[in-house]
Amino acid sequence: MNKLVFVLIMLFHLSSCSSPKDVNSVYFKHFNFSGVQTYSTFDRNTGFRTNQSMTDSKRNQIELAIDKSMQALGLSYTDKNSADLMVSYAVVGVNYEDYIAYNKAVRFCFSCIQSSTWVSTNENWDVQLGSLVIDFIDPKSNRSVWRNIYPLDVDVEDNSQEVNVKINEAVKVMISKYPGVKVRD
Repeated sequence: MNKLVFVLIMLFHLSSCSSPKDVNSVYFKHFNFSGVQTYSTFDRNTGFRTNQSMTDSKRNQIELAIDKSMQALGLSYTDKNSADLMVSYAVVGVNYEDYIAYNKAVRFCFSCIQSSTWVSTNENWDVQLGSLVIDFIDPKSNRSVWRNIYPLDVDVEDNSQEVNVKINEAVKVMISKYPGVKVRD
């Protein structure tokens, strides 16, 4: 098992040599994205949040950026019990098992990407260390129907303002790949 984790970490590092602005987006083509009018996020004490350590300030930055970008799509935030779409996110850390646990929590299916029912915008599905992952989840099936991965490129020397700019830019680019909808400025 330790060898497997080591190999996966090495693959993360090797994949980080690819273009830093590759946008990896995939979605289930039979989900009615055009019918979505409302969205919500999961509570912080759910399995979507507890399987990785992230500061509350980073969570707030990501959630505010998501809210801004979702509103640019013309979608409204609502209570999780009446939302057309749930939004979840993670940052890929050194502990690959956290990423695996997150994928299980959002019921993301890697093998489904190869099926004809999914559309991918990128042939190279790279998951880099430090990348932001955003999933849109169908509240009826509790399964991810859209995923985008984008490298945040956060440096340890970055101050909070620089980190915030990187998060906002990443989320804006990611959510601009929402299927079939033009983002308002």
